[in-house]
Amino acid sequence: RERERERESMASHFPSSLSVSRQALKLNPDNEETKNNLCAVEMKVAENVAVTVPSKETYLASVDCYNRVLKAHPENLDARNGRGTAYHKAGDPVKAMEDFQHVTLTDPKNTLGWHNRGFLLFSVQRYEGISLLSRTLFSYDLIVHLHLVT
Repeated sequence: RERERERESMASHFPSSLSVSRQALKLNPDNEETKNNLCAVEMKVAENVAVTVPSKETYLASVDCYNRVLKAHPENLDARNGRGTAYHKAGDPVKAMEDFQHVTLTDPKNTLGWHNRGFLLFSVQRYEGISLLSRTLFSYDLIVHLHLVT
């Protein structure tokens, strides 16, 4: 209960943070630090929107926040993982898997991407996919281990 109140209190500060960051970007649109700060705030908003009141609508609102981040920073794999999770919780496993696959193909060492792929496969009851994923991860871990040892 206490954690819920803390989360709601934190979420109440995001609109003003977004407003200030957006205003700063209007004043100096080429400032990379300001763009990155806005990106960070939007990521926090996306992470917390759906947590405060979980529903399909709030998960889709979270997807919108991640879309803004990815438009500005398409290489941001944390945003891609977050958007995939929001898609999954909003009931769109196909789009979720596209994001998780993008993450693991872009960065094969991204453990969160692999975890998300595995959890998604498990949750939609594609158990043969779990087996394949496990073999793939085991092979990858073995290759990494052999590379580090030799």
